[in-house]
Amino acid sequence: AYDGGYLNHTYPNSEMDFSSANALCDVPIISHETGQFQVYPNYEEIKKYTGVLKPRNFEIFKKRLEEAGMIDQAHDFMMASGKWSALLYRADIEMNLRTPEWGGFQLLDLQDYPGQGTALVGILDAFMDNKGLITAKEWKESCDDVVLLALLPKFCYSGNEALKGSIKVANYTPTTLKGKHLTWTLTNSQDQVIAQNNIPLQINQGTLAEVGPLNIALPAIQEAETYTLRLAIEGTDYHNHYPLW
Repeated sequence: AYDGGYLNHTYPNSEMDFSSANALCDVPIISHETGQFQVYPNYEEIKKYTGVLKPRNFEIFKKRLEEAGMIDQAHDFMMASGKWSALLYRADIEMNLRTPEWGGFQLLDLQDYPGQGTALVGILDAFMDNKGLITAKEWKESCDDVVLLALLPKFCYSGNEALKGSIKVANYTPTTLKGKHLTWTLTNSQDQVIAQNNIPLQINQGTLAEVGPLNIALPAIQEAETYTLRLAIEGTDYHNHYPLW
């Protein structure tokens, strides 16, 4: 993509994929080291190093922040960059899953990778502990053997505008998804239902399947509000959600 990556240089959406790259190659493609979004160091991790390894890099970074007079903001920097990283991983992974005929994707690692110095690209720290950026349940919304995908051209709308898009399901379980229903629900910030629908599923194994269109008339509003589009397959743990503004 121009001067960087898709996420940096395109209007925020959940439609785009890697089809243009896939079309250039006649063998299966696996996306290598997807994302690698950095998180600011968590200096509380320093005390976990009780063996032969010493976190000299963390100590240097901490000293620099102290010299800059901002050590009281260390936790805020970690959480802000980390929450942003989790959102970017979600967007990038879903973009992989939206690509037809894509061979798969890899992360550098689920945890930070200290093998070549400092690569704080993990949702987990180097000890495989959760950094508190996202729960396992939230992570699995967009990274699981079945992922429910809302394809939307944007996330910000005006009152009386139509929310138009579509729903797809990536099914990489060993079996066909049949005899189940997908339910989508649009709610406002008071959790009131604006619109909903229930769609029967018949999705072959190993496919990215079109489930149905979205065309929701949004009500007029008096002030800015957050809506949430939720997708779920009944009788399963498979679900996903998209905040809309």
